Amino acid sequence: MTSNPFLPSLHGHPNFNPIKSASLTSTSSLSSSSLKNSTTNDLGRTPKQPKPPDKPMTPYMRYSKKVWDEVRNRYPELKVWEISKIVGQMWRDLDENEKHKYTEEFEFDKIEYNEQLKNYHNSPSYQSWINHLRTKESEEKDAQTKRKKTNHQQNAQNSPQRPENRYSLQSVDVDNNEEYFSIKHLAAARYFRNNRLVNEIFSDTIVPDVRAVPQHKIPMLLKQRASLEIYQKKLDAELEQIEQDFQQKKSALLESSRRFQEELKERNALNEEKMIRLKSK
Repeated sequence: MTSNPFLPSLHGHPNFNPIKSASLTSTSSLSSSSLKNSTTNDLGRTPKQPKPPDKPMTPYMRYSKKVWDEVRNRYPELKVWEISKIVGQMWRDLDENEKHKYTEEFEFDKIEYNEQLKNYHNSPSYQSWINHLRTKESEEKDAQTKRKKTNHQQNAQNSPQRPENRYSLQSVDVDNNEEYFSIKHLAAARYFRNNRLVNEIFSDTIVPDVRAVPQHKIPMLLKQRASLEIYQKKLDAELEQIEQDFQQKKSALLESSRRFQEELKERNALNEEKMIRLKSK
C-alpha cells in the first residue's frame, strides 16, 4: 500500500486528494490506446453480408413438408432415411395433376424470388458490402506487392557481391584460306561418293526384289486363299437365299394385292347392283 506524498493541510478542503502527474499520464495513455485499438478493430472488421432472400422450395420438398408428419405418425418405428424413402415413393406415385399444383406454386414463388433477388442486389447495404470487399481485396494486393518488393530489396542487399572476372577470352584469328579448304573438301567428298555409286551399280551383288514372296510363305498364302474362297462362296449363297426370300415375299404381296383388288371390284359391282335394285323398287 503506497502512502500519500502530500501533507494534509488544516486550512484546505477535506475532500481534496492530490495525485501524481505520472499516474494521470499513464491512465490517460492507457485509455487513449484502448480507444485507438477499438477504433482500428471496428474499422478493419469486415461487415456481414446482408441476408439474401430465401430460395423457394422445390415441388418435391413442398410435398414432403406436407406429408412428412403424417408418414412419421403412421410409422413411428422407422428411421429418418426410411421415411424419406416412403415419401419419395409417394411422390413418384402421385397423380400428375397433383404434381402440377406443386409445380405451379414453385414457379410463382420462383418469380417472386427473382424479383426479391434483383432488389437485394440493387440494395445499398449489398452494394456497400461489395465495395468494402473490393476495397479490402485491393488493399491486400497492394500490401502483398509492397511486402514482395521489400523482401526483394532486402535479399538484394544481403546477397554477397560477385567479384569481377579475372580472366578474359580473346578472339581467335581466322585463317584466310577457309574458303579454299571448304571447296577442296567438298570436291573430295563428291569424288568418293561417285566412285561408291559406280561400284554399287556394276557389282555382281544381287539386290533382292521386295515384290518376291519367299518359298516358305507360299503354303500359308494358299491356305488363306482357300479359306477366303470358301467364305466368299458362303456369302454368295447367303445373298442368293436372301434374294429368293425377297422375291417370294414380293410375289406373295403382289398376289394378295391382286386378290384384294378383285374382291374390291366384285363388292363394288354388287353394291351397284343393289343400288339399282333399290332404285327400281
